[in-house]
Amino acid sequence: NGLTIVDIGDPSAPAFAGSYDTEGYANDVAVSGNYAYIAEEENGLLIVDIGDPSAPAFAGSYDTDGYAFGVAIAGNYACVADDWNGLLIVDITDPSAPALAGGYNTTGHPDDVAVAGKYAYIADYDKGLVVVDISDPSAPALAGSYDTNGNTIDVALAGNHAYVADYGNGLVIVDITDPSAPAFAGSYSTGDAFAVAATDNYAYVADDWNGLMILDITDPSAPALAGSYSTGDAFAVVVADNYAYLAEGENGLAIVNIINPSAPTPAGSYDTEGYAVGVAVAGNYAYLAEGDNGL
Repeated sequence: NGLTIVDIGDPSAPAFAGSYDTEGYANDVAVSGNYAYIAEEENGLLIVDIGDPSAPAFAGSYDTDGYAFGVAIAGNYACVADDWNGLLIVDITDPSAPALAGGYNTTGHPDDVAVAGKYAYIADYDKGLVVVDISDPSAPALAGSYDTNGNTIDVALAGNHAYVADYGNGLVIVDITDPSAPAFAGSYSTGDAFAVAATDNYAYVADDWNGLMILDITDPSAPALAGSYSTGDAFAVVVADNYAYLAEGENGLAIVNIINPSAPTPAGSYDTEGYAVGVAVAGNYAYLAEGDNGL
């Protein structure tokens, strides 16, 4: 369905705000300012003007030539995880005319990317966690890597650790104090983890079979289950204030109250009628990447 925008001003009653039907398959979305940046699989990077959430409009696009699965924003650049080409850095200074700035081929199959400081952390399905120095966007260079020995799908950053959703192995925690030498810190087997969000004390894992799993990561070397909430197929998770927002496949958007991590409770839901696989939150709106239906 592309991009679906949901008003979450009242989390107990989320409501449709607007949508934008993309031409391809929307896999991931990041929001910065008045724009939503969508990883649109075979079509690459799509930029949508969301200044008016009720009437999102095309702003620009960049065809990555491969399959774009993940996107993160770093200042005037969009970092795209491209299944064929690795990490692509796109200059978005002018959203109407995005242009390639540089790239780094991981030689694997990137699924997601997160950025902190001058480094991009790539969840590569085959290679694990790949760290790339993007201080010079025109010449990104390998800084370090850590092989999770599984199928790495998603990554979130908190403090000096990268939290990796590893399909088959669950949550893998990697110490990135030294980006040139990332090292194993701890792990917790959730089942088939698709996505992860992290705060200082908790990691929130969207698991294919178990829904939302909340892990206490106060001690990253010994993560422990704090609580869980059973949903349908959970493919992506974002945490904002006291709520977790889940892209729940055919069920759309699920909102879970996590003020008490040991006893998460349902707060609200919105059926997008498509297949939600990615979610981002900005202010009072949730933006869903919804497969064939777009945004």
